[in-house]
Amino acid sequence: MIILDFDGTIVPSSKREMICRHFLKKIGFSRPPRAFLAMGEIFDFFRLLFSRKTKKGLNNLVEIIQTKKFSIGILTDRSAFSLFLYLKHLGIEKESLVFIQTRKSLFDFFLFEKGFFVSKETKPSKMVFEENLIPFLDSLCLEREKTLIVDDLLSVREVAKNLGFQTKDPADLP
Repeated sequence: MIILDFDGTIVPSSKREMICRHFLKKIGFSRPPRAFLAMGEIFDFFRLLFSRKTKKGLNNLVEIIQTKKFSIGILTDRSAFSLFLYLKHLGIEKESLVFIQTRKSLFDFFLFEKGFFVSKETKPSKMVFEENLIPFLDSLCLEREKTLIVDDLLSVREVAKNLGFQTKDPADLP
């Protein structure tokens, strides 16, 4: 099984997001505050509404998901509302994913879909993995050692590796 991050893995992170994350880290935040994440999603929502750009994924991951050659899941700090908008824009059916975990958000009020997990924490907290992903894998008798976590953030990969997962930076994928 492959568990993918969304921003910076399936879709490129925006320059705005990378600059803000760098700034927040410089002033002492280990991870972005929820207000920052929500504001970013509002900007993304309007960018998607008015976007004329072609659907673009990173490292052909969109094609891999669509061909269903692997069991694929997504573990992201995006809200489900924002994630499902993006998946629709990319032409990825959420039903093609075996696992989806998003973060808790006020935007979820606008969502009436089921079949995904919500995390109270954001990455790189180890609780992000422990509250839903690990029990999900255990319920299917899947081993962590045979599950690959792909995330662009080193801090997330380190936490995943310490919990027994294989990890990769999306830049290292073929």
